[in-house]
Amino acid sequence: MKPRDPIYQATVVVDLAVVLGAWLLSALFYRPTAIGLGASELMGILLLSGAWMVLLRWWDTYRLGPAAGPLRQEWVRLLGAAFSLISLLGLLGLIGPSWRLSLRQAVAFGAFLSLGSIGARALLRLLAELYYEHLKRHRWRVLIVGTGLPAQWIARTLRERTDWGTEVLGMVRMPFELPVRYEEVYHSEVPYGPSTTLAPVLPRTEVPVLGTLEDLPRLLDQHVVDEVLIGFPLEHYDEVSRLTRLCQELGVPLRIPSRLLQTEEDFTLIAEPIRGWRRTLKRAIDIVGALTGLILLLPFMLGIALLIRLTSPGAPALYVQERVGYHKRIFRLYKFRTMVPGADRMQDALEELNEADGPVFKIRNDPRVTPIGRFLRKHSLDELPQLINVLLGDMSLVGPRPLPLRDYQRFTDPRYKRRFAVKPGLTCLWQISGRSDLRFEEWIRLDLAYIDNWSLGLDFRILLKTIPVVLFGKGAY
Repeated sequence: MKPRDPIYQATVVVDLAVVLGAWLLSALFYRPTAIGLGASELMGILLLSGAWMVLLRWWDTYRLGPAAGPLRQEWVRLLGAAFSLISLLGLLGLIGPSWRLSLRQAVAFGAFLSLGSIGARALLRLLAELYYEHLKRHRWRVLIVGTGLPAQWIARTLRERTDWGTEVLGMVRMPFELPVRYEEVYHSEVPYGPSTTLAPVLPRTEVPVLGTLEDLPRLLDQHVVDEVLIGFPLEHYDEVSRLTRLCQELGVPLRIPSRLLQTEEDFTLIAEPIRGWRRTLKRAIDIVGALTGLILLLPFMLGIALLIRLTSPGAPALYVQERVGYHKRIFRLYKFRTMVPGADRMQDALEELNEADGPVFKIRNDPRVTPIGRFLRKHSLDELPQLINVLLGDMSLVGPRPLPLRDYQRFTDPRYKRRFAVKPGLTCLWQISGRSDLRFEEWIRLDLAYIDNWSLGLDFRILLKTIPVVLFGKGAY
């Protein structure tokens, strides 16, 4: 692990907590009257903690992921570090009486330290896997427009700076660029003058060219693209203008790297709708709100799950479906099951009964909905498990509702896809303005209005107005 890695920092904090906890527990069990917080005791605790960190380093325990090896190998290293610390304390006990431990306390301290370290590292390994999987799913994916030397310099820089969390999806060739010639040697300096009539000479190991400028709308539609980077000379004003209009229509951020402008900062042509400290604050509110909601509503949610299982024996209480989220990422959405088992397979036969306009599917008296499911859908109680999606970062408390793949694939107007420029949410303007009674065009208009006028105050107003809508079940079926 690297010192700047959040998992490394969490591991250090946990290791310190484990050694202090083991020391206090052993003292509490065998010398309850000797526990104090004087200067000598404080100095002893600091020395103990420092020695433990040094020994953990000595035994090479700060490895996670594939480098850590099997779990039992990590346990061996932790047990070796714990035995070394006990041995060190025994040696200090021979030198200074104040460090002398009874045999029983030494055994207790070693047991608490070993078991605590092994348990904590097993939990940290699990959390690390979830954390790195989260990073993998949420990497910032960029598409570079251009294949010449500026574009190759951008690609090489991003690929070398893995700590930025950026993934280069590929490049798009411009009409005025010649096909790229490759050779094994790469030149470190990249010229940024006017485009040349000669084909650039580039390494074979660079990112792939996915198509031409004509293919860009298709690429932005079929791939998860978080940002488009201009990688061609800015003298081509018509192409810059065309690219700007396309990204603005689809809600994809567009940026000119600083090197291309010969400045210290990048220039953003199309920005994220929610960015900077406001995005950080919105995410913090999502985490606090989702965690609070899950804790407070857990007994209620368990009751709903039990009721679903009792009324539909043999079927799971949770329904998991793939939905289209932020920048068209596919994620697994959780909700309480409100339909009979196998409802998805029955949808094709019910298409002619669809009462909704546009690409969405809605039937007021859907025969697949169970009696308890009808009540849950009317009051949006089936959406409560999506607090888990909010906590995982796939959704927000407020944002356009996530759509099924079936609905997304039937979008005919590319302007609709600007709604994916922000994270989907539990509730939004559509939710408090009529819900399923609204036509699809009005639904999209409200989603885009939310994106264009977003503020934290608007989020709070939507959350407050959602409460009576959910309680009275207006417009839901």
